[in-house]
Amino acid sequence: MSDIIPLRDRGIFQGLGNVAYSIGAASGGILGGFVNDWLGWQYVFSIQVPLSIGIGLVFLFFFVLPPGSPGLGSPGHAKEKLARIDFLGSFFLVSSLVTILLGTSLAGQYFPYISWTFGGLMLTAIVLLLVFVYVELNIAPEPILPVKLLTDRTVLSASLTNWFMTMSCFTYLFYYPVYLTSVIQLPSSKVGLRVIANFVGVSTGSLGAGIYMKRTGKYYGLNVVAVVAYWFGILSFLFLTPQSSASFQLVITFLPGWGYAIMLTVSLLALIAAVPSKFQAATTSIQYTSRFTGSTLGVCIASAIFQKILYNQLTAAIPKVVNDADKAAEIISNALADAEYSKTVSDAIRYIIVMCYERACKGAFAFSFATGCLTCVVTLFIREHKLHSNLDRN
Repeated sequence: MSDIIPLRDRGIFQGLGNVAYSIGAASGGILGGFVNDWLGWQYVFSIQVPLSIGIGLVFLFFFVLPPGSPGLGSPGHAKEKLARIDFLGSFFLVSSLVTILLGTSLAGQYFPYISWTFGGLMLTAIVLLLVFVYVELNIAPEPILPVKLLTDRTVLSASLTNWFMTMSCFTYLFYYPVYLTSVIQLPSSKVGLRVIANFVGVSTGSLGAGIYMKRTGKYYGLNVVAVVAYWFGILSFLFLTPQSSASFQLVITFLPGWGYAIMLTVSLLALIAAVPSKFQAATTSIQYTSRFTGSTLGVCIASAIFQKILYNQLTAAIPKVVNDADKAAEIISNALADAEYSKTVSDAIRYIIVMCYERACKGAFAFSFATGCLTCVVTLFIREHKLHSNLDRN
């Protein structure tokens, strides 16, 4: 988009894209909930195959760039172009994240956190990450994460803002439905309805930010307001209870979605504006790498917190009301494996399982809030740069 849209106008077009994304995400959540309740979860994924093929064909035949656009590619043999792709860096980055994912997912259930296995996995992840940095600095001709650009204050601050807020955002997006399903015990169709406000916030926030930046050419103050609004939105998750009203459940995700969408729009423009135009693809790559790693690490860490709290709570509470050790172990195992298992047991056991799930979800929400606080700090170091009204930035 940056190849054909000036920076001053880019936010509006990105906002329009996010409106389309929000409509699809909101309707997809509701449709997916109904399909799950009606046919089963397998069909939720199966129906996406023909839709994806159709979208790919539409893009292939109708996406046309103007002559001379950098998006049309550069001259040269395909083999030369493939040699410029950072396969090696991508391999080490993905390997590092997968190792962290394995460690945080399996620890607590299959081996303790304080163990050689967990320590070995984390050490391996760190080594892979260091190798990735070396590859990006010394080997990759066109790195997916141009580390040298991170010496710029705005680039580093915007990257960390994306990183921490995406950690926070994906945590609440993942565990809010878990809370609704396991604690409030809503069906999938109603869970989908309760996250619509998030996507309304995303569409209005992104488009509104684009209009504001086009008219004023400024973004720093807007970004600070958005991040603070996001912080207040995440704070509200800590006060969520099973007795919370349906209206509160419906609107709780609006502010986080609104703030996150504005931050994405602003930070991308700040990244591009902070460097010469020849680096705009590189800075765009930095933002997407920050979001990709942030979402993965955020969900991994939140999952580890959730599983640890849930396991500790269940193992402490269930044996107090179930005298048979084997039966207690079976209940704990089933409750850990299935959030809806509580619907199949007695009222007394159900109450305990629900309370354990609530405390575990609150632990994940606390992590989301903590990373939201870090976002508030690092985003203050973004500098205001001029948003040009033409492609050559004159």
